[in-house]
Amino acid sequence: MSLFDFYESDSFLHRTHPLTKLAVNLLVLLATSFYQRPLAPLLLLAALMLAALVLARLPFLHLWKAMRFFFALSALWVFFTALFTRPDAGASEVFFRLGPLAFTEYGLWWGVTRALRMLCLIAFALLLVSTTDPTDLILGLIQQGRLNYRIGYGILVGYRTIPLLQEEYDTIRAAHRVRGVREGKGIAGSAQRMRRYAIPLLAGAVRRAERAALAMESRAFGAYEERTYLRQLRFGWRDSALAAGALILLAALMPIK
Repeated sequence: MSLFDFYESDSFLHRTHPLTKLAVNLLVLLATSFYQRPLAPLLLLAALMLAALVLARLPFLHLWKAMRFFFALSALWVFFTALFTRPDAGASEVFFRLGPLAFTEYGLWWGVTRALRMLCLIAFALLLVSTTDPTDLILGLIQQGRLNYRIGYGILVGYRTIPLLQEEYDTIRAAHRVRGVREGKGIAGSAQRMRRYAIPLLAGAVRRAERAALAMESRAFGAYEERTYLRQLRFGWRDSALAAGALILLAALMPIK
């Protein structure tokens, strides 16, 4: 299972409506774009990590495995931003020079700010995906978001096909290895694998799509403008609490310089 797949649990965020979490995610995206100093996004990142442990009940090891690559990427981002920022930007002090390049104080703080903003967005995306069943998200978009159910279920079928394609890819690759087919390395090896596996994967995808289409057609899918649902999603007190808490937190962090 991928680290950014749905993590089944029973927590506050798991019981919150998917559209509420999606709206808060967009709100975080908007708010972080205004941060010009590192303190505000650092506090927001800490709050998101705490929410992942307490409100989503994600294991610390799961959280660390999902975020460690992005922490390393943010460190590189800080380094290169500080290195390639012009010395005269913000009347900044130069720490040291590397030929024509200068490592500046302004570039350092600006790199830290941008890296923390990126980590905030990734952390909330992790919260959203880990606590939201894709079926619930589609149901929320159809029932409360007024998305056409034909489009919604089409998206859901496509999303659920992705893990099946991964399994089929692993099966084809294992079959080639059993037959002693060697895999090349580097770019040439990747191109060779793409040519070798593309046709079987495409054929399998077409077969699955045909079976899904026949199954939906046999059940008269799309015959009516409206349809009934086994489960009806509704907004509740958790949605109000999450939205209010997010607004209060973001409003409190906005004046921080």
